[in-house]
Amino acid sequence: MFSVLLLAVWAGAVLTALAGPLIAPVLGLPDPAEPVARPFTAPGPGHPLGTDRVGRDVLARLCTGNTVLVIPPALAAAASTISGAAVGLTAALCPRLRPWIRFLTDTLLVIPPTIMLLAVISANGVGLPGVTLMAVILSLPLSSRYLEAAAKPVVSSGYVEVRRATGIPFPVVVIGDVLPAMRRALFADLGVRYVGVVFLTATAAFLGATVGTGTRTWASMVPEAFAGLALNPWAAAAPVLLIIALTAPPAILIDIVNGGGR
Repeated sequence: MFSVLLLAVWAGAVLTALAGPLIAPVLGLPDPAEPVARPFTAPGPGHPLGTDRVGRDVLARLCTGNTVLVIPPALAAAASTISGAAVGLTAALCPRLRPWIRFLTDTLLVIPPTIMLLAVISANGVGLPGVTLMAVILSLPLSSRYLEAAAKPVVSSGYVEVRRATGIPFPVVVIGDVLPAMRRALFADLGVRYVGVVFLTATAAFLGATVGTGTRTWASMVPEAFAGLALNPWAAAAPVLLIIALTAPPAILIDIVNGGGR
């Protein structure tokens, strides 16, 4: 029952992010770009979540479309996990290279994430390439360590050694035997990376960066509402809750599927 509830919450957040512009007219919401009342009007008839700092309907703004918080983070999370798996497997399979790999990846931990985030924003913006680059760079040290630890018992198992001894090509052994045995670790890492990438994207928008195609996101609504928290806290709380609904359920569901919820 808990899993179904989590799935419903996540599906609702994803639907709002992807299909919000189609849902808004059905709900009879006003133009999200036009002021409809006084700034930071409290929730009331016609405005269930009140208005923002310039008098725009908050619910209408939530439905303007936030594809940038769904599709790019999912692709970037997949790229992060694939990169981490490649580096982790290399370290597990080639012990001689491990010190060099660890030196290079641990060096990334020294660089403050905020500085790296601002550097990538300045160079590439926060479209899919920028989000993917940030995700891979920031997650590689920890992701590769985690997946290396998951790969070591599999790589050193007698079954894999026998498969290699029979002359089966090494890439076939990795793809057909090692990676399937690591599927729980891979899915767990993917869930963590997805949450991390959404956090990165939201942080970039919070800092004022143009995200994706320039659409204002839920994250950008939060700092805009700070000035009127006492008048209409829902102008900030609603987008925060949607971001939580978008990120927390997938990670928890993956943990449940992997056996952590039993």
